[in-house]
Amino acid sequence: MQRLISLLRFCLLLAVIAAAVAVTSRWWMPVRVAGGSMLPALHHGDLAVVRVGAGPRVGDVVLISQPGRGLVLHRVTALEGSTAVRTKGDANPTPDVDPVELRHVKGTVATVVPVGGWLARWRERAGYATLAAHDR
Repeated sequence: MQRLISLLRFCLLLAVIAAAVAVTSRWWMPVRVAGGSMLPALHHGDLAVVRVGAGPRVGDVVLISQPGRGLVLHRVTALEGSTAVRTKGDANPTPDVDPVELRHVKGTVATVVPVGGWLARWRERAGYATLAAHDR
């Protein structure tokens, strides 16, 4: 139990440090991962640190901000000249339908603090279920 508490404290410390560095710098932006379209690279709850303004390359995970879609983290699968990129979520069976204009790419993911991934693996190993699943 003490080891688990130490691990959770360490995860929290890493998340706080990454967030503090990202917030205090105009070149870095912390983004909390939501959803599962980027599994297994990114888990729900992870903290992705995005390098703002970095030019995307094929294979990079990028932060996209498009009207009507909000913020999306997807991987670049192809470059469309110097004006757009093609993207796809790692867990999605098909690529995104429309290319993304470079003006909508806010930056590339530089590092990930895998808080969500650690918690998911811990829950799987420990065999815990949600409280709602238990009969009262």
